Amino acid sequence: MRTIKFLLIFGCLVVYFLMGCLVRAVMFWADEYTVIKVMNCLKFILMRAFRLIGNVKVTVKGRREILKERSLFIISAHTGYLDGVILGSLVPGSFTTKEEIRNLPLLGKIVALGGSIFINRREKSKIISYVHLMAEQLRHNINIFNFPEGHATDGTKILSFFPAFFDAPLKTRSPIVPITIKYERVNGEPIKDRNEVYHYGGKTSIIRHLWNFLRFKSAEVTVVVHEKIECNGFKPDSRGRKSMSDLCIQRLSKYTNLPISRDHPLQKPSTNRIRKEVCKEH
Repeated sequence: MRTIKFLLIFGCLVVYFLMGCLVRAVMFWADEYTVIKVMNCLKFILMRAFRLIGNVKVTVKGRREILKERSLFIISAHTGYLDGVILGSLVPGSFTTKEEIRNLPLLGKIVALGGSIFINRREKSKIISYVHLMAEQLRHNINIFNFPEGHATDGTKILSFFPAFFDAPLKTRSPIVPITIKYERVNGEPIKDRNEVYHYGGKTSIIRHLWNFLRFKSAEVTVVVHEKIECNGFKPDSRGRKSMSDLCIQRLSKYTNLPISRDHPLQKPSTNRIRKEVCKEH
């Protein structure tokens, strides 16, 4: 059964890729944002298909009516690629995803085809261009999915956020919508081993993790759509970005009941913190 589900998902990816190529060929006359909207609708159907094949049952709670709006900057804590499947199946939108995905065979081309924004958080010089791409999509009534931590965790904490990308909703005055995703059960039982569901730390490839995940007959997920955060009152400058980032991480920490960790694998420790640690050692 697992092999059949795996092949069905692979088949869906191929169909999506071929349809995407056809859309871009047929709609050569349209502007890029119109094409992205069409691709996002196809991607929405693809994510729904993934859920159906994997028998992932999603219960949506909270302010779900907000998802009927457009130009939403949707944020969530991150525990792996399944978060993207869940969010992408709720409403059409574009993802911000790490640059490494672009180089994956087939998957990289599929993700690029759909209008996703590839980000290398270590290259500070490109941040302005990333923000510009997000802002332009928001201005054209396209939703943006963003994981502000920039790195998946085991779900026991929230990593400090990258404030820079909050500049996009601040510039466009787009609402920020915090969403919490809770993986409740597999095969009707509470999750005992997080590694069976969460994909973090590069322990296994996406393909291997997916193959292991598909052995489950079913999975149950609860999604809570929280009250949107309006950008009015926050300026699109460094102070505004930091204030908005702090507000959002505090909200998500409260909603998930998870502590905020300042030890981020993608951020260098500050000089002051290093000095304090050295002093402690001595």
